Amino acid sequence: NEETALKMVNTLISSFKEERILFKDAFMSNDYTKARALFHKFRGGVSYIMAPELNKIAMLLHDEVKAFEREEKPLNDLMPELNNLFKSVDDIEHWLNTFNEN
Repeated sequence: NEETALKMVNTLISSFKEERILFKDAFMSNDYTKARALFHKFRGGVSYIMAPELNKIAMLLHDEVKAFEREEKPLNDLMPELNNLFKSVDDIEHWLNTFNEN
């Protein structure tokens, strides 16, 4: 139902505000394990709200983190992609705020 779906989206967006800092920290400190764990958790939440574009971005980033780990490349190089994920979440939050106003 619509009310339950909106609650789930709001919960995901609210929790992501806190996790955003954790994502940045993991990328800046090159902590592959932490980054993978954060993406795993985030993708689990995204799957419940049926946001295919957001899931696609998160899945690609998750896969990139694994590839960077294998190649020992710095996660900081993925910051533009991570910022794209942040923007997508911000867009959903903006939509929610607009939806909640109506």
